[in-house]
Amino acid sequence: WADLSEARLREVWASTIKAMLVAAAQLDRSWVSSASTVMLPELGFGVPLLASFLPIPAGPGLVAIQSQVDLTGSQRFCLTRTKAQVSLAVTLAWTDPPSNDGALVHDVDLDVTCDASHWAVNLGNGGTSPDRVNNVEKVLLLGYESFSSVFCIAKVSADGVSTRSPQPFSLVASGFQLSQCATSRAPDCGSQGSAVRFRERWACRCFPPYLGPFCDQQAVALPLTDSTQPVSAQELKPWQWSFYTFEITCGAGEYRLRIQQPTESAEGSLVISWSWGHLHTVLAESTAPGLVVSSSSSELDTGRVTTLVVQVDPLVLGDLRSLFVGLQWQGRSGKSAAQLSWVAGEGTSCGTDPAESKESGNSEQLVLWICLAVMGITAILTAVVILKYLRGRQMVLPYASSQRDVEQAESSQASKQEWQFES
Repeated sequence: WADLSEARLREVWASTIKAMLVAAAQLDRSWVSSASTVMLPELGFGVPLLASFLPIPAGPGLVAIQSQVDLTGSQRFCLTRTKAQVSLAVTLAWTDPPSNDGALVHDVDLDVTCDASHWAVNLGNGGTSPDRVNNVEKVLLLGYESFSSVFCIAKVSADGVSTRSPQPFSLVASGFQLSQCATSRAPDCGSQGSAVRFRERWACRCFPPYLGPFCDQQAVALPLTDSTQPVSAQELKPWQWSFYTFEITCGAGEYRLRIQQPTESAEGSLVISWSWGHLHTVLAESTAPGLVVSSSSSELDTGRVTTLVVQVDPLVLGDLRSLFVGLQWQGRSGKSAAQLSWVAGEGTSCGTDPAESKESGNSEQLVLWICLAVMGITAILTAVVILKYLRGRQMVLPYASSQRDVEQAESSQASKQEWQFES
């Protein structure tokens, strides 16, 4: 049977059902003049031969991807043939919005290149130019039976699709399994990189500021997260790399990258690649002197939380003050709305971990409330003492006043008597 990790979907789109049927369809070769013919105007792609397509022979051999594409960039999927003597095909389908004249509203294109054919481009539906008419495209790969291994790259692009309304699409590859983009032949890295060997495989080594398996991406800079800067919401697409830079702005110490994904993203694993300075390739081991990096993952009711703890040694702080991180969500349906937060923790010059800050803040608030309570009680007791004192004064003053009057009267009488006596 098909590998459930690559062929089963939680919610199947209509375009995926269509792509599956087209992937299973075959033309009678006696009706076509060329072995490379994929479709005929009168017959389409042929009759779906589900008996030969499903169930798949033991082991992986069917890939189903549901994603979205727009004009911001193509999506590439790296595929490796599962076994020899298996027919290879890649099918793209999408549900196009309705139009008044029947023409395509969102024109999505498929092309497939393979290392065994020295990266010759195979366009959708076997044409010599991109198909501008149909909302389903198929590439049939013939003549690869004799090769010991076959590595192909399926590229899906949509030049005229706005970012405000990305086009959902379904990609079905038969005879393949998804893989990392390392090949047996040197790939075309363009002018932004060069082909190098990693563990007997070829990959692209990118020149700054370009990143990714094909050196056609750039990183998004994310600031430290604090009370004034909330977490950053990012979209991770199936089997696509996304790259970010995080500044080491608080000196040496501990930093934490927290990645929270929703519950529906739990079916696909999250691959993390990082580098101190530019991330030249996602295939190299993520190591750097002076950095100690560890990661952990936990499943919560709200989804999956992955934490990357980075311990920065003061000796490595110099001109390099950026941590490059690449994320690849190996899910296969829709997108993962990940929330990223980058915080400075213990030992840094500008903060602590949010959890520790919260605990510290709670302790400080408790001490403040205790101090205010003590001050309030002290003020009340002082007021009571003053009131008692004033009341005592009011009782003594009348007595003292009358006593003085008596003494003055007696003194005046004595003086008068003395005067009379002298007289």
